[in-house]
Amino acid sequence: MTLEEAFFKDLAHHLQTWRDDLVKAIADPGSAAQWAETASAIERLHRKVGSPQDLDDLRAVLDECFRGILHSTLVTIDGGTAITRECRQILMRYE
Repeated sequence: MTLEEAFFKDLAHHLQTWRDDLVKAIADPGSAAQWAETASAIERLHRKVGSPQDLDDLRAVLDECFRGILHSTLVTIDGGTAITRECRQILMRYE
């Protein structure tokens, strides 16, 4: 596996883990007690989510949102935004 493949695999793993943990927390708010900074919001959402379909819909929306955030972050790092007029971030490989 190349460094680039490993990097994207890690990003995909993080996206899926956060998405799945958030959906699980809304299905069972007690499961988020260790890590959630928004426990009261999770509890309120838990009371509004009424079916497995609701959880599937939430998972799909979170997935789209997280993919969008990752894409935008990568575009910014890659120099595809207006910030490149000011500076450029370079990811370096250390061996």
